[in-house]
Amino acid sequence: MDKDESSVKLVDLIGCPDCGKSYLQKNIYRHLWDQHNWTRDECRNLVQLIRSEKRVLNERSTYSCRWCGSAYKSTQGYIKHQSKCLINVENDEPGKEQTLQKPMPELRGKVMAGEHSNRYRSSYTVCPEPSCGVKLQVDSSDELVNHCAEFHSSDTRKFEIERQIFQTYDAFKKWFDQRQEDSCTSLTKRTGHRGETLYRCHMIGKYSSVAKKRKSNPRKIDQSCTAFLKVYTYKDGTTYASGCFQHIGHELNHKLLWLTETQESYVKELIDRGFTSDQIYHYIRQEYENYECKLKYISKNDIRNIAVRHKRLKEVKMEEEGEEDEEDDLQEDDEEGPSSAKKPPAVDVEPAVEGCSKGEDVLSESVVEFPTKEPASEAADVKEEVEEAESEQPVVVEAADVNCS
Repeated sequence: MDKDESSVKLVDLIGCPDCGKSYLQKNIYRHLWDQHNWTRDECRNLVQLIRSEKRVLNERSTYSCRWCGSAYKSTQGYIKHQSKCLINVENDEPGKEQTLQKPMPELRGKVMAGEHSNRYRSSYTVCPEPSCGVKLQVDSSDELVNHCAEFHSSDTRKFEIERQIFQTYDAFKKWFDQRQEDSCTSLTKRTGHRGETLYRCHMIGKYSSVAKKRKSNPRKIDQSCTAFLKVYTYKDGTTYASGCFQHIGHELNHKLLWLTETQESYVKELIDRGFTSDQIYHYIRQEYENYECKLKYISKNDIRNIAVRHKRLKEVKMEEEGEEDEEDDLQEDDEEGPSSAKKPPAVDVEPAVEGCSKGEDVLSESVVEFPTKEPASEAADVKEEVEEAESEQPVVVEAADVNCS
């Protein structure tokens, strides 16, 4: 086969002009060099051809801004627009004017790169509507929602992209849990990188059962769904969320949902009050009897699992607090040093040697303090001792001269 430039196809893999096999761009050169004895010049021509094809594809493609909807033919124009793009910030307070601000400046370039990184891949998404089955060439949740909004919307089912901005991440979590509960949705985290997190419907994916006798209850539908949420978080905690909470391709069932963090916190609060699993089960079932949510269908196994996890977290927290207390005590001892050690209290002890009123000869280096006498009384005692000593001395009588004649 001639090395015709028109025979090279650039979809996902690069087709070999000689044998027709498909290879990645990094492997096609080695294949042509080893298997078909291509020369260096011929390989260079192939490189130029691939670059020109990509350039033409870029010129034909358009880049749409996810926040304002503006379309651009080149990536340079799209990136330049992103640095100036402003979005409406919806205020809940009545009478307050709408404000504009830039969406995620430090993540804007990375989001654009991730959004168009699969432009040269043959990935596609099949519309889960049974009567449709259209293949979307770009594997993007936004594209699927736009397709369903155009062809499958009705009065009871509307496919819309919701956009919200929150000043704190805690405010976002509160809204996120409530929005899932209201729309009968469970979104699970799929990816997270550099402040960007993607949540998808928990029904998406393949289910491979390992059960033989017991009845399985699969949640997976092995197809796509329009429910998703993209979350971008600033360093200061400001959070931007955009996504869709409408489903397609499966029925809504509260029994198959996951418990949200708010619902788990409610169960943990009852556990901390000392209620048993059976008491919590009957109490919640009765409390949410007329309200459609996951708590209405909570099981005893769910409560036991929450209790086990909650107990482990409390034990770990107590161990960490104990280690922190020990570190604080050691740090205080290091700061005080050996010179600040407390001395033993002074004790009144009688002198070990009689006549040693201050105990200097016996305990010269001790810190024990002995009671001392007044100088006047000490002099009086010495005088009395001298008088007693003189009175006790024997009387010497001198013999008179006697004539014994």
